[in-house]
Amino acid sequence: MLRISNIDLRTLSVFLEVVEQEGFSAAAEARGASLSKITRDVSAIEQRVGMRLCNRGRGGFSLTRAGEEVYRAARELVDNVRGFENRLATIESNMPHALIVGIVDNMMANPDCPVIDAIRRLTGESPGLTLSINVHPVTSVDFKVRDRVSDIGFTTHFDMLAPLKYAPAFVERHALFVSRTCPDFDRFASWVPGEDTEMLPYVRRSFAYQKYTEFEAAMPFQTKAAGDSLEAVLTSVAAGVGAGLLPRHAAAPFDHLVELDVPGSRFDIPFNVVMRRDASPRSAAAKLFSVIKDSAIHT
Repeated sequence: MLRISNIDLRTLSVFLEVVEQEGFSAAAEARGASLSKITRDVSAIEQRVGMRLCNRGRGGFSLTRAGEEVYRAARELVDNVRGFENRLATIESNMPHALIVGIVDNMMANPDCPVIDAIRRLTGESPGLTLSINVHPVTSVDFKVRDRVSDIGFTTHFDMLAPLKYAPAFVERHALFVSRTCPDFDRFASWVPGEDTEMLPYVRRSFAYQKYTEFEAAMPFQTKAAGDSLEAVLTSVAAGVGAGLLPRHAAAPFDHLVELDVPGSRFDIPFNVVMRRDASPRSAAAKLFSVIKDSAIHT
């Protein structure tokens, strides 16, 4: 008994195209394939079923009696397969499902961050979707996605882990800030980098980027506090412990924080959206990834 495989379904669709286009050349043009490829596929179907299905030659194209029967059966089979696929898509869209998103602290306050609008759009299109949003250190977000702890995440890493794919999401704009309540505020206000080398109090990140460490190494900073998260650094800077590099959107709500005009202290830190390469293209993670990616392209 003949058993259907994926290859049979593909070659059957070629046979249907030949019949419905009334010839091999027209089918090749319609499918954007070579005539020899179309001929091989139809010959493969004939060998598979053990019958000659069509006549081709100077007399033109025509179906044999067996070909007419196989055509009707193939047409019904392909239509049923498409109906089955559509039914599965409908079932999947109506089933409740969860999306686990990994973010970093203070990310959503960034006016350039498209995540809130993207999630709003996604949940509007998928009413059965449930969300779990977890905050992680920026250095671990893509590892959480790799290990399937999160379905999708946002990180400053780029093309680091092979099982994942990355795309630009948004940018954080950073600068050097100090509080007016800092005991050394007047020194910061009159500070001339390169001329005044007296040590100044500084709040360091334990997860610093290379640009940060290069800038810090060139400055007369003395570490007075360190933080393993943006929230921790922001707290120390706002409390007047010392100056620190902060995203502008994070510093904006604090009237007593002053941005220092120091050459080399302004950084654009790109964030990327990340998901597993083997995620289903119809998954909520893939849809959110696409929305974020498109938003970044049109920004």
